[in-house]
Amino acid sequence: MFMALTQTTIRFNISANGVVKEEVLGVPCNQCETTTKKIEAELGDIENRVYKADYYEPCPIDQPHILSQAE
Repeated sequence: MFMALTQTTIRFNISANGVVKEEVLGVPCNQCETTTKKIEAELGDIENRVYKADYYEPCPIDQPHILSQAE
């Protein structure tokens, strides 16, 4: 079985007053929070989160662990 790989991109916009805006691309469901957890801990307090539509999509199921009903 061939599984397509996606690229994860994290964009940062740092304003002149030091406010950091972070955007996560290519990560399904709530995995964006796991992806950025360590970075955010180093950056400091989070004032606001805005979730994209991808956040509310169901997380993918780890297909190799699913057994067919015939097994």
